[in-house]
Amino acid sequence: MSFARGAAVALAIALTALCPGARAAEPLALEAKIPLGQISGRIDRLVYESKRGRLIAAELGNNSVAIIDLDQGTLVHRIAGLNTPQGVAYLAATDVIYVASAGDGTVRRFKAGDFTEAARTNLGDDADRIRVDPATSEVVVGYGAGGLAVLNEVAAQRGGAAGQSQSRTGGGFPSRSKPGTTAQAKRERSMPGIGLPVHPEGFQLDTKRRRIFVNLPDLDEVGVIDRASGKIAASWRAPGLSANFPMAFDEAGNRVLVVYRRPPWLVVFDADGGSIVGAADVCRDPDDVFVDAKRRRIYVTCGEGVVDVLQQDGSDYRLIGRIASAPGARTGLYVAERDRLYAAAPATETAAAAILVFKPVP
Repeated sequence: MSFARGAAVALAIALTALCPGARAAEPLALEAKIPLGQISGRIDRLVYESKRGRLIAAELGNNSVAIIDLDQGTLVHRIAGLNTPQGVAYLAATDVIYVASAGDGTVRRFKAGDFTEAARTNLGDDADRIRVDPATSEVVVGYGAGGLAVLNEVAAQRGGAAGQSQSRTGGGFPSRSKPGTTAQAKRERSMPGIGLPVHPEGFQLDTKRRRIFVNLPDLDEVGVIDRASGKIAASWRAPGLSANFPMAFDEAGNRVLVVYRRPPWLVVFDADGGSIVGAADVCRDPDDVFVDAKRRRIYVTCGEGVVDVLQQDGSDYRLIGRIASAPGARTGLYVAERDRLYAAAPATETAAAAILVFKPVP
């Protein structure tokens, strides 16, 4: 290379480093902040309500659930008077919002059209995360010292008893209380379900093969449940890692993505045999992980105030961006239908609570 050409290359490199516009674009761009008003405390799970284009947020510390219009970027309603809501879900077949509350162990159903309560199920203790199987209209809820309740909403509707539901794990369980019968709900015993050795945290449904993958952090294990039998068919471990809370299921790749907190690592398991097929270190205090199947990217939302973006190439999961979010923004949701990542930023001394809207780039 000639001296002149070498000087030109060096100058181009220097200009690229100095000029922000010349750098490669970050993989996520903050597009908007949707204010949540004067609320305090931690914000837990988010879910997308597809019929009206709304985001539903469990405002755990505020004992409420926020309903956000994503097209208008505004808060449209707040369901108040809850008891430490942790999990939220939406069942399109019935147009119903589900709220699981740790404080009183209930799963409450609200009509998505007018937010009136339609039914209530008492699980007895620590109702937590919720997943919906759209094929069967079953709603799966983690709860208690170790269990997954399966609420059969189709059976409840066919029964014709408004406000009732059935739970099953291979066999029918008694219908639960109607709205307004709070005393009756309190008297009910804890609902049996798929028995687990410890409280479940993040879990995912494999609807095609009728499996449930579930994090059991008190054991540092991932359990694989056969839904037909309601039994744990296998368990997986990642040696040297503990406190596995977030989980995602890469259905196309047949992989289960688990994020550990001690130390913070992403571990990718083969969904059939449980072998580890990929791993990468991630940001601190991780609480949610999502798969962007379109771009083969992984998003990890962390309480340290960043979102990690990893690019998948076979078994290689490479960090391509660490994007600033907000302190305590641990929970989020990637909605493929809208191609946006949402992160829940709780209120701080200097900023009000908000939903951060990130647009993937490109």
